[in-house]
Amino acid sequence: MSNNGSEIDDARETKYINYAIDLHLGTEYRPGVVERALNWRKKASPEAQKTLRSAINNSNLSVQGFRSTSAYSAPSGLLLNQVVERMPKSNDLSGAILRVWVESQEMLHASVVEYRKKADLPIQEYVSGREFPGLWDFDEWNHETDVFVKDNGEHCDCDAALMLCCVSGNMPQLPPDDLEDGTVLPADSIFTHWIEYLKQLSPYAVDWQETEDFISEVREISQAKAREVEEALTAALAKNLGYIEENFLDDLRYLEADINAWTKIDTSKLADVSTTLDTVDQLGDALLAYRRIRAQAPTRSEEDARLAKRSALEPQILSLINQVNHQISSDWDPDDDTAPPEG
Repeated sequence: MSNNGSEIDDARETKYINYAIDLHLGTEYRPGVVERALNWRKKASPEAQKTLRSAINNSNLSVQGFRSTSAYSAPSGLLLNQVVERMPKSNDLSGAILRVWVESQEMLHASVVEYRKKADLPIQEYVSGREFPGLWDFDEWNHETDVFVKDNGEHCDCDAALMLCCVSGNMPQLPPDDLEDGTVLPADSIFTHWIEYLKQLSPYAVDWQETEDFISEVREISQAKAREVEEALTAALAKNLGYIEENFLDDLRYLEADINAWTKIDTSKLADVSTTLDTVDQLGDALLAYRRIRAQAPTRSEEDARLAKRSALEPQILSLINQVNHQISSDWDPDDDTAPPEG
């Protein structure tokens, strides 16, 4: 990538989530944010959990003992370094981590909201996504952070600075002198920079003569990449369904679960393979947890505890199986939010 002035300006004004931590708070701060989010994920809201699960499982992480499509189930200690290394390359993963991090910082979040309300400053909560809604003058952001920390000394500077971004919905712009030539822009924004480059290109440039061929080739590449993703997801779904049938057949029979439809499906014709794969991953996790507590415990008190856990897990497993059966049916519409009928 060339190191011209326009690219530096673009980096200064980026709103992308994966810049929020590294450019402004330092790469050494990122592991702490990730670790806190991973440790909090089971306490996070259902929507935040779903977003983070999808982001992690679709990030092709290599976690020992876990399939990449079920990496979310790995312990935080195994996931930490993988997620930390992946975040600068993925705005989706960065956004999902940041959302859970915000939920984990309940006291700090409440303090920042109260502070901005008292100061009559706008609140534009960051919820999730690839970028912050707005931009923020760097000096103004620094000043507001200093003022907040001075009045709320129990919170560290970096946490307060990041939460101010999330509550205000603004991404600070870097001062021109703070961004060196050679800064690598987020990979997710490469097409945006192509468009900006083309807008600046002279109308008399010979490159325009190749426009149709270029568009056609990009479309072909895009379609080929989409097919690669679909094929990988389809293969993973077939493998995971087979794994559940092979390893949990006794448990499924005990629960009188209906999985007859699984042997008849054509995974290449499913309406939404990614969503179905995520449901199957959740089912596998639930069955594994159930397997550990299905046998009778050695003591009565332990058995009482197991019974309560089994009573909670059994309807969850049956509901997930019902979802899978619904999602692999030929009449399933992924855009229809109506829940499948209880089996």
